[in-house]
Formats: sequence, structure tokens, C-alpha cells
Amino acid sequence: MRTIKSIIRFWIFIPIVSLSSCDKNDKVNDNPSNQNLYLEVKIDGITYNYTQYGFNGSIPPNSDEVKIANCGTGTNGGISIVGTHILNGTSMVSAFVLEIENPTSSGTVSLNCINNSGNDEASFQLTAGQKYYSNSYVTRSMVNQNCEDEALCSNLSVTFIDYQDATEGNVRGYFSGTLYENLTADACQSDIPHTIEGEFWLKRAD
Repeated sequence: MRTIKSIIRFWIFIPIVSLSSCDKNDKVNDNPSNQNLYLEVKIDGITYNYTQYGFNGSIPPNSDEVKIANCGTGTNGGISIVGTHILNGTSMVSAFVLEIENPTSSGTVSLNCINNSGNDEASFQLTAGQKYYSNSYVTRSMVNQNCEDEALCSNLSVTFIDYQDATEGNVRGYFSGTLYENLTADACQSDIPHTIEGEFWLKRAD
């Protein structure tokens, strides 16, 4: 599996698109012709917004601070949706990755992570090297003075309103569920759950 850093490095230089924001039912159903293409992510109720530039001629308003979204073929085929907030071209503020191996033209997909032999991935990171949340997580408990662990996949689903498997095809929908903050096994503590929800209206870059 590719790390969040390698995925972001790959996507940050691909041409991008633009859409704006409203209510879930408003945004994903409005006519996008005069809107920005966008990705909106909420972690524990805190909102992170990313814009896809390029397809409608838009460019980032501030080159020193870019909140950029992109969409295209994932590591294992399927679809990859990425959002990155970068300062001064190098410093990462936040990053989100959503990879779905088998997206559907419309309907809901429950993600199946690597811990269950799946290739779907969702992750969020605040500042490089800081807190990292993932749909792959571990529960830990002490049993007879030994730390027993179990690797699991979180409950996370993505609903596609429109998915066009072609270059510049529309990719619209929303997602919700749980990501887990990864902890070390030293203290025998289970990974910490965090709620996630969001929506997207993007175009495929490839």
C-alpha cells in the first residue's frame, strides 16, 4: 500500500478542477457549470475544504497557500480522491486520501480495507508526521499480562450520485463513517475513533 505522502506527491502535480459549497442535497444536485469543483471533509465536526482547479480555467487565488483537490485512477485501479492543504509550496497542513477499488455509477459502497484483504483506503493527516487517521485500525487489550491485538476495518461508506469512468468524467457523492487515530502498541491502547463525513463534486484527471 502506498503511504499518504507518496499519494500526495503523485497528485499534487496533476492538473486540477473547481466547484463550490452548499448543503449536501443542494451541492450535489445543483448544476455545476458555474461552480467550483470541490472536496469537503469533516473530522469530528471540523471542516476542511479543498478545490479542484484547472478544468474550468480557475487557478489557486494564493500560490503561497493552496487547498487543492484531485480525482483520478487509484493505486489499485478504481478511483482516488485526494485533498491537500499546502503552505509555501512545501509545508503540509492537512491531507485526505480516499481510494475505492470498485466504485459504482450510482449507489453506496462499503469500504473494505487491507486488514480484511481489501484495497479500499481512507486516511486523513494533520501536518506531516503529526496525527494520522485511517480506516485500518487495531484494538488492543491485556490478557494474562499479554497485549492481545486485532486488526480491523472501520465502518465507512461512500455514496455515488454520479460516477463517469472516463477522463473529465463527473465524480459526485458523499461519505460518512469512522476513521481511527493510529497509536503505538507500547501502552496496549486501542486506536482512537474519530467521526468523518464529507462530499465531493470533481472531475477525473485521467
